[in-house]
Formats: sequence, C-alpha cells, structure tokens
Amino acid sequence: MDTRTPKRSGWGTSGIYIGARYRPAYHRRIELYLGTFLEVARRGNISRAAEALALSQTAVSWRIRALERQLGARLFARSGKGVRLTVTGERFMQHALRITDVTRQAILDAAQLAPEEDRITQRRPAKRGRKRATTAP
Repeated sequence: MDTRTPKRSGWGTSGIYIGARYRPAYHRRIELYLGTFLEVARRGNISRAAEALALSQTAVSWRIRALERQLGARLFARSGKGVRLTVTGERFMQHALRITDVTRQAILDAAQLAPEEDRITQRRPAKRGRKRATTAP
C-alpha cells in the first residue's frame, strides 16, 4: 500500500492513493487507444484507419505503439502490405469488443431509463468567437 501523503484528494476506497487527476485522464486515454486499436484491426491498415478516424497516420501509429508498450506485448504484426493481429492482439480484441459493447449498452440504458427530472435537454452549441458590439443609432 502506498503510504505517501497526497497533495490533493485522491484516496480510493481501498486505501490506496490513486491520484485525483490520474484516473480520468487514464480512462480517456484507454478509450482512445481501444477505438484506435479496433479501427486498425478492422481495416488491417494503419493509413486507412487513420483516414476513417480523421487522424494522421503518425497519430494512429503512436497510439498503437503506446498501447503495446502499456500492455507489454505486440498486438499487430506489421508488413509492407498492412498489419495483422498477433495471437495476443486477437485475444485483446475480444476484450476490447466486449468493453465497447458494454459501454455502449450502459450509455443507451442510462439515456432510456433516466427519469424525466434527471434528463438534460439537448441544446445547440453556443456560437464561438467574439461578440460584436453594436452601436446605438
């Protein structure tokens, strides 16, 4: 157990310090990595996946390499013709698909089952930019 005194609140219920800012950023990064991983696996090509994700090929490659480093295993075998899943990549894809399916279902359930008083109405985003001052005639 980590006995350091945190500078900010971040102690989990298990008594282990997890970092107040670390958890949300970590989860966002995992979501990005999973989406990128699944798109590359579906397309079999980093460039085509980058195009579908509206990202640069470099950004997609970086995300895949970062995910592989985090997992400590290669997920794709790279060749001049594209990429293919390794055995580890195939097993990881099963988990990634399950995670995304459960997440999608949780979002749908929350939206459909929310009582009326908990619902938030959809509004158009505010216009960005400076407001122009009008002069009185």
